[in-house]
Amino acid sequence: MLTRETIGSTSNAPRSSDKHSFDLSQVWTPARFLFAGGAMLTLIGFTGAIGVLGSVSPALVFHPPYWIHWVHLSAGIVNIAVATTGSGRLQRAITFLPAVLGTALGLAGFVIREADPSDQITHFCVGAMALLALWSSKSRHR
Repeated sequence: MLTRETIGSTSNAPRSSDKHSFDLSQVWTPARFLFAGGAMLTLIGFTGAIGVLGSVSPALVFHPPYWIHWVHLSAGIVNIAVATTGSGRLQRAITFLPAVLGTALGLAGFVIREADPSDQITHFCVGAMALLALWSSKSRHR
């Protein structure tokens, strides 16, 4: 475990006596992934639907088809609702979707090799963060 004291330490062994240890499995959970992702999806969907998102950057990730904005906005609202009111089992099930879809879209984009890889990198990172949340949840529920 990483702590302020062990960051500068040469030993890789965790100290069991640390009062303020950092455990990623306690921080990045499916509920937190869904809430953070839902907030981002809602923001991206809303700004895209009103036409502001495209002015941020010329990168491909900021210029999806118009209907994608509504998909992002709807998914964001659902994610926030599930994160705040859903059971742990439902949160893990919903987190599984971006883990698979995000990773698949990201990898498929790398195979297709568009000129601007921003969209593929973004989806791949979302998939990786979802997988991390699922892994953290699994390690805690043994």
